[in-house]
Amino acid sequence: MSDRLIDLIEEGIDATVRIGMSSDSRLIIHHLATARYITCASPQYLAQYGTPTIPTELLQHRCVNFIYPQTGREPKWKFEQDGKAIDLCVESYLRFDNSEVILEAVIQGAGVVQFPKFIAAKAIARGDLQPILQSYATQVGLPISVLYPQKRYLCAKVRVFVEFMTELMAALKRVDIVD
Repeated sequence: MSDRLIDLIEEGIDATVRIGMSSDSRLIIHHLATARYITCASPQYLAQYGTPTIPTELLQHRCVNFIYPQTGREPKWKFEQDGKAIDLCVESYLRFDNSEVILEAVIQGAGVVQFPKFIAAKAIARGDLQPILQSYATQVGLPISVLYPQKRYLCAKVRVFVEFMTELMAALKRVDIVD
């Protein structure tokens, strides 16, 4: 598993799961679901620094952000109020190019994060993370897709992988983790 953007054809990789858009015309894109985003922090962080009640209060909090390895940019945090989109550029206290590292840092009390709900779901269920600003949650999300090189015939292992990922995403949809 890696958050690094790979070139499937150049690196000889059979298939990948990607969150976000792809414009590589050499690849087949099989849409699986849409990643729903959630804003959360550890209970310890919230006890120490307080719980934001509106998105702009995040500007006074320690925010942990993902940095895209290919561009060096950080995403804007997205919220919605009364049907209107709110894009917020938060000041990053910490930033990483790996979702698992971000998850662990936030569980340990490093700050507030906004990332796909499927990454945080188990930590939320355990009580390690607490969702915040849920009344401002946006319906905007990024596509989750399986990508694989265009070939005349789909090999069995890629077909089985696509079927497995389709079933996995269907299960995540049933428990309200992805759309």
